[in-house]
Amino acid sequence: MARATYPASQAQTGAQAKVWSLALPRTWKYNPEGNRDLRLDFLRGFCLFVIVADHISFYPAFTLFLTGGGYFLVSAAEGFIFISGLVLGLVYGPRIMKEGMQASTSKILHRAWTLYLWNLIVAFAYLALAYFTPVQTRREMVGAPPDFSFDLILKLITLRQSFGWSDLLSTYAVLLAVSPIVLYFLTQKKTRWILGISWGLWLAYQIFPENFSPEIGTFPIFAWQVLFMNGLVIGYHREAVKEFFNKWPKWKLYLPLVLAFVGILALGITWIYAGVFDSNTDLTWFLTEAFDKMSLRPGRIGAFLIFFAVFYLALTYFWEPVNRALGWLFNPLGQNSLYIYILHGFVVSIFFNIPGYGDASSLIHTLGHILAILCLWSLVKTRFLFNVVPR
Repeated sequence: MARATYPASQAQTGAQAKVWSLALPRTWKYNPEGNRDLRLDFLRGFCLFVIVADHISFYPAFTLFLTGGGYFLVSAAEGFIFISGLVLGLVYGPRIMKEGMQASTSKILHRAWTLYLWNLIVAFAYLALAYFTPVQTRREMVGAPPDFSFDLILKLITLRQSFGWSDLLSTYAVLLAVSPIVLYFLTQKKTRWILGISWGLWLAYQIFPENFSPEIGTFPIFAWQVLFMNGLVIGYHREAVKEFFNKWPKWKLYLPLVLAFVGILALGITWIYAGVFDSNTDLTWFLTEAFDKMSLRPGRIGAFLIFFAVFYLALTYFWEPVNRALGWLFNPLGQNSLYIYILHGFVVSIFFNIPGYGDASSLIHTLGHILAILCLWSLVKTRFLFNVVPR
């Protein structure tokens, strides 16, 4: 469990030490204890909150300021995929050294198989609700599922189609299945090969999307793998990455980062929400292409990396007050991310069946988003179906 550190002056003895301990404030900076990085748990929990709110949708809501409504320049999906790769590298780098490549590969492939199966379970559960019950499982603008057929079953089994927001599970399962190969090459000091292949596939998709877009769920796998694989590489080489950035004066890193963050934030607000550029069709087209989500364009990747770095640094320097305020909620969500993602679709569907909810006020929509995430949090705290649903 992370805790705040105390000033060195508290090591003094006697009355003087007591005076100094009362006079000097406690630091807010994150101080790691153990191998788990609670900042990543917090961020992944926050990503899940954004995903839940955006999947319920029904805006306007005051949560728009936190979630972006699902159409900002960066989304929680990028964060979820990147953090998943980052955590995998953080965990399995040391584990390979301790347990060996074979044992680690077995655990990763078992996890990938579990994700694959639950992708099918979620998809078939949603289809069953759609076919055999009056329960509304989708927003009005989302089309009804196709008629049940052998071709539909084949598409689900081969991950070419998903339902009930199981698409992220199928993408994650494929990335996990490939990751032992990546980890092996990392142990052989072939990091440049991994990065070259990863970015090469991403670039090939950007140039020839029709030839580099295998049908796996919703997300183009050759584009989205770049977040997962680069996160995996960073996690595996965490000490080298830390050493590289420690060589730089902090102001040379933080100042351009903060300026870029403010710039991206201002661009998103003026373009998407204020509509300042609506009359300039050429500029609007360029920005739409540069920040396209599904293709994971360069602007999208850059915006995500800037936002992630700022949020991570903010947690690093303001951990204690932020953790006290929201850690009770986001940390358990992030530590049980797969469990939350699997169940969130069923919780989200509740709101599609509340008469008149879509036409309610901003306050009601906001309360709905909050109640949904609190419902999922309560399932974690009560360990509901923990022996059945993977975490």
